[in-house]
Amino acid sequence: MDIRLPIPDEYFKEIKSMIFQVSLEAIENAKQSASINKRYLTKKETMEYLSCSYVTLQNMIDDLGLPIVKVNSKHYIDLNDLHAFMNKMK
Repeated sequence: MDIRLPIPDEYFKEIKSMIFQVSLEAIENAKQSASINKRYLTKKETMEYLSCSYVTLQNMIDDLGLPIVKVNSKHYIDLNDLHAFMNKMK
């Protein structure tokens, strides 16, 4: 049995917009979860992981000794090193 309910265009557009927004949020959450499961993070991913600025991260590297891995022109932070570093800062 197929039941159809007429929905006014204004409600349909609003529902469609809400579904789109929820989808975008789910995709963003999935992206963040995927980067957390990686062992090596880029500086950008590390800043997102720590919710810190570029300057703060760079100070952690330059002044406080957070180790980085250099591969050509790319810099990566080992998640294990980051956790050890943060625990040391307690």
